[in-house]
Amino acid sequence: TIHIFSGKRFRIHRLWGIVYLACWIYAAWGHFAGHFAAGGNTAVFWVMPTVGFIQTVIACKTFTFLPKANDKTQGYYHETKAMSYDFILENLYFAGLLLFQSVYLCWGVELR
Repeated sequence: TIHIFSGKRFRIHRLWGIVYLACWIYAAWGHFAGHFAAGGNTAVFWVMPTVGFIQTVIACKTFTFLPKANDKTQGYYHETKAMSYDFILENLYFAGLLLFQSVYLCWGVELR
């Protein structure tokens, strides 16, 4: 399965996806091991949304060839069964919301 991530096409998007998966695995491990409840390193709570936001920006810059949504095919899928570029742009908004929420909750006292 290493060939999935080692291709030259969309390399930065794939490699940054590995970084996001590593963050997710660390977060899942920390949750089930009780690491975060004991006051352990909580950097993953702002690192993971930051990586996700950067991943979305990379997707917006990489997948410009995707079809645009129109009045007939709004939302996730286009008539060619490919994701529409507008859906990827919309994901940038939601990734930004998650990033803002995470930063605010991690450093809310310091930011006020």
